[in-house]
Amino acid sequence: DQTVAILDSGVAQHRDLSGSVRQYSFLNGNFPRVEIDDNEIDVYNSSPRADGYGHGTHIAGIMAGSGRASLGTYSGPALQVDILSLQVLDENGHGQMSDVMAALDWLLQYGSHFDIKVVNLSLGKPVSESNATDPLVLAAEQLWDAGMVVIVAAGNHGHSGYFTTTSPGNSRKVITVGSLTDNGTGEDFTDDNVSSFSSLGPTPGDFVVKPDLVAPGNRLISTVPDGSTLASLLPERVVACSASSDCTDDYLVMSGTSMAAPVVSATVAMMLEKDPSLTP
Repeated sequence: DQTVAILDSGVAQHRDLSGSVRQYSFLNGNFPRVEIDDNEIDVYNSSPRADGYGHGTHIAGIMAGSGRASLGTYSGPALQVDILSLQVLDENGHGQMSDVMAALDWLLQYGSHFDIKVVNLSLGKPVSESNATDPLVLAAEQLWDAGMVVIVAAGNHGHSGYFTTTSPGNSRKVITVGSLTDNGTGEDFTDDNVSSFSSLGPTPGDFVVKPDLVAPGNRLISTVPDGSTLASLLPERVVACSASSDCTDDYLVMSGTSMAAPVVSATVAMMLEKDPSLTP
């Protein structure tokens, strides 16, 4: 009963993601219009589902993949969530901050009509100014103030040490997620550690303690579109579909705080399902 907005490279068709996914593209300055009549959506005007890069589909699978193409082996925790895909990254994983901000503004305008309670941003940019003036931070915080839980990846620059959290993860309000390397020993946490690549706080300039949480983000196996850029660049990480001989939907092994963020987004969606009175 929850809908999560994913700002990424899109969510392609995949056997594990055959549920309710609606997509809107903001690439190249596009700003889709939803027609509202009597405070209800009359015409969706949505875009075709596509993800040339593969990143957004991977994120969606971590969150809500059914595992159908792997006979249940690779499934996400929040299987019943609906996904609203806002495409802000192109087939090379590149994007403009203006397109991301347009998508955030679009959510502020239309999010309530889609009943959006959770927003996942597995993306970021270098911190270039205070979080009090950073336009991307301010746009993300507007959604938080409007009642949406905003989850942001911390960044993958931990090898460079402290002060490496990216924007808008430097916001004081949003939930910024770092990556945990989980060695798969159940409730024995003594052999788990923060992934070496996971960006560290405090944030540059404002010295905010970040990230807020860490979640599993090392070598996660999730959905990827066949023929996507990531699958082509990382053929050794592709895990073939096992559901049937005619299945062409693949999986991909990926690591990053981008992968950790949707684990938290899925958790938030399930928390809100259990207790709708919870606030950001």
